[in-house]
Amino acid sequence: MRKLALFLLGVLLFLLVFWLGFMANFPGKALSLLIASRINKLPGIGVTLAPAELTWTSLTIPRLSLEAHAARLPKPLLTLTDVTIPIGWKLLDGLPAQGTLGKQGRLEVYVPWNGKELSVRALQLRLEEIPALAALQPVKLRGGISFSGSLRFPERGRGGASTRLPEGTITGQGEALQVDNLEIMGAKLPPTRLERVDLRLKSGRRLEVERLEFQGDVQGKITGGVTPRLANPDSSGLQLRIAVSFRKSWLEQLGAMRPVVEAFLRNGRLEAALSGTVGRPRFNIQGGARK
Repeated sequence: MRKLALFLLGVLLFLLVFWLGFMANFPGKALSLLIASRINKLPGIGVTLAPAELTWTSLTIPRLSLEAHAARLPKPLLTLTDVTIPIGWKLLDGLPAQGTLGKQGRLEVYVPWNGKELSVRALQLRLEEIPALAALQPVKLRGGISFSGSLRFPERGRGGASTRLPEGTITGQGEALQVDNLEIMGAKLPPTRLERVDLRLKSGRRLEVERLEFQGDVQGKITGGVTPRLANPDSSGLQLRIAVSFRKSWLEQLGAMRPVVEAFLRNGRLEAALSGTVGRPRFNIQGGARK
């Protein structure tokens, strides 16, 4: 029994020394390049990774940047720090990872090696800390959001480019949001605060807004869809229906615009259709003229 115990102790010491040596000489740069090459096979997206580091139970990557191969989108779309990849059998099927976005946001992603479906979950992200939203300039978004969903990537188009959005669904919630510098029909609106937003999107050949409801200075919902044009986002088609009402305190900030806005309200409610494209939207307001 004593010999067995000494043998097991010797094995454990050997494994400990081996693992310490492996950690000290871990090929982190080569592994990061390998991981990036596998992810970059997915159409429409790309990543760059800092050299990986090996700990007792996981791989860590100090910095990961995600890009989208689409015109006029900011690069990177987002940057994660302190990315952790747990060591386990799950790595045989795909890449589970979680990291920090901004000061306290958490993003969890699972990317299968077969490229069929990606799962994502985000907790306590701050909109102002997401570089991708810079594409909305001069509009600025602030506040916290959480979401989860799964996406199935389409086949590559000619030249390896993505021809449409991934198929899947995303559900999310936002709290204490604020929208600044928003313009409608050429007029700049006052800061708009939203206590809560509930969202459900379905993507594929068309981005369907199955649910977009909000409460705050503006209250109501938006339904419909967007037909994306990834090569030129400004030409993406809009087919949305809007039904909203406004807080009196928010209307008072409109100044000279207030009578104009109130002229389109019916029983305190605005109903409109948003068509055209992202670059040239057209509003058809109930009871008003097309703009």
